[in-house]
Amino acid sequence: MNPITTEQHDTLERLRHMALNGRLAEAELELHDWCRKDAPVEARVLLAALLARRDDFAAAREILGDPQRSQPHTMNAEQAKLAVSVLIGCGLQDDARRLAAWLYHLHGDQDEISQWIAVMDVPGLTALPAVPDATVERLASELTAQPEAVPSLVYAMQHAPRTRPISLLRAAIARMTREFEGHELMSTLTKALAELAYLIGDEDDARRWAHKTLRMDPYNASMALLLGKLPDDEAVGPTAQQTLKRVALKFPGYPDVQAAYQKRVELDRNADRRVA
Repeated sequence: MNPITTEQHDTLERLRHMALNGRLAEAELELHDWCRKDAPVEARVLLAALLARRDDFAAAREILGDPQRSQPHTMNAEQAKLAVSVLIGCGLQDDARRLAAWLYHLHGDQDEISQWIAVMDVPGLTALPAVPDATVERLASELTAQPEAVPSLVYAMQHAPRTRPISLLRAAIARMTREFEGHELMSTLTKALAELAYLIGDEDDARRWAHKTLRMDPYNASMALLLGKLPDDEAVGPTAQQTLKRVALKFPGYPDVQAAYQKRVELDRNADRRVA
């Protein structure tokens, strides 16, 4: 569904002001007539709100339908907030939760929206992502224009780790990988994702991105060292010991890699003894 036209917007504003000025029955009548034709979702939301205002929740439910599934991207934040409120009033908790989650992803970078969602305490909406999609998209777009900044940002996170900025950077870089698949900078992005995942304690993701980096750059010493700190999962890639050995043979002058390889050999040997 396309965004509302200028004419539809003007009609909505006129009807909204009509309702605010006490001409509720007149506004409701015109909205009913419009909703039987080609009214945008905003008109249905406004009509449902007027119906709910006089406790006709059954009619409001019928008029509202499911704005989240049908055409949510035509709604602005205020209209979505109104729709969430009406859905809650109508007892449509699942629909309210879905629309509130959509509202958060598109507008949650605005403090007042995040605060409103928290205050509303939408039933079932117990866990929202640390960072809204709108914020992720904006950072991903900025970094796509200057991907060389990624390693510096990761370095900054390593020296002053904070959960929310790390989550934002991870999500933005992960989104960037769609644009850089096959590009020479792809390994820089996957390396960054491995390091950020390890920093936040996500060992599975750290291992996955480290192996992806090593498939592009088989002798990447920092990724070999990272794997040396993680449990093996041969379903994802070669063991840390195999990887460290390969890099150690390639770079005999790298003392960190040599030490990490010897340490991993000893660690694996002790683990085998415990199993035996």
